[in-house]
Amino acid sequence: KNTQKVNEQKFLDKHGHFFRECEQFREFDHTAFKVNTFTHGDAHVGNVMYQYGEENGGTNARDVTFIDFQFVLYKPAVLDLHKFIWTSTTPDTRKHMTMILKTYYNTFMKSTKQLGSPLKYSYDEFLNDFRRTFVDGLYWATHVFVSQVYAPQDERVSMDELARLCTDMLSNFNSSEFQDEYNKVINRLDESSRKNEKYQSRMKGFMDDVMDLDLIYSGSVWL
Repeated sequence: KNTQKVNEQKFLDKHGHFFRECEQFREFDHTAFKVNTFTHGDAHVGNVMYQYGEENGGTNARDVTFIDFQFVLYKPAVLDLHKFIWTSTTPDTRKHMTMILKTYYNTFMKSTKQLGSPLKYSYDEFLNDFRRTFVDGLYWATHVFVSQVYAPQDERVSMDELARLCTDMLSNFNSSEFQDEYNKVINRLDESSRKNEKYQSRMKGFMDDVMDLDLIYSGSVWL
């Protein structure tokens, strides 16, 4: 075990921490994308409220409302889609990814048309943007949010601590004090995830989907 830890540390020293690398790559130049808009910024199932009807035993959602808008940003429209898919769906749902993407695209284009926009945006262009921004999905699929959900209760980071961390991230991300605190949190979650079979199983499902969707091409992420 000691040898394994030494080798892992050598790997981290050479290549950097996975979470950290994701953070660096996801700060791409959004002006390179054809369609940018105000994104929710935190689009996961925990920030969605549903109103159900009586049909099918009360399982049909009549209305859906997003809440919690403190992370609104002007970014490529597909970023909210990435975050929701990789944090809030299961492998069984993602088997229908082509249908999900086409439904999203058709709804998006219908909405822009209803708003009077002359936007020309083909499905192929949309799909290319989805692939190019996959690293953002990679970030959320493996990051604090998911690790926290699968961590045992006594190993979770408190919501107050996470809230403070998120607030500091917006203004003090490059400060040494923030980086030290952030690294402590990441290391705690990292240690927990290494021994958590549920988290490992979820990561396997995620990587299987990544390969099936051809989101990794010629040995590197689409960028």
